[in-house]
Amino acid sequence: MASVLEGVRDLLVAGGVGTFGATTGWSIHIGRMVDRPDTAVVIYPSGGQPANPKWLLDFPSVMVQVRGNANDYASAFAKAEAVKSTLLGLPSQDLNGDRWVAINLAGDINPLGHDDSQRPLFSLNFRLIIEPASGINRQPL
Repeated sequence: MASVLEGVRDLLVAGGVGTFGATTGWSIHIGRMVDRPDTAVVIYPSGGQPANPKWLLDFPSVMVQVRGNANDYASAFAKAEAVKSTLLGLPSQDLNGDRWVAINLAGDINPLGHDDSQRPLFSLNFRLIIEPASGINRQPL
């Protein structure tokens, strides 16, 4: 199975949420929050449910964190809404060699307060259902 984080990144970039690794504007990153730019979207692994032991069926989850400009709560919340709208309810599709069956939101947008620079923070947690292209001990559906 290809990296789930890269798949989510690709979906967010294609959806116009931001640009991967940008130094200005809304920048998308994987696994680590950056100092600059202030406006950042970061995708983290967050475990998920156990994979099916017989069938090629995985249930990973990711957390997406959104950070906005200092004291600009409304724009950061709007970007969190854009992340939600881009990922939630996508139709089943092939992505990076695997079949992405569903992306579900676990809860809703979570306000996390502000960082030390007064930049607002939000998080969203997504549960995915993915059929990997291949596996050693498991069978395709």
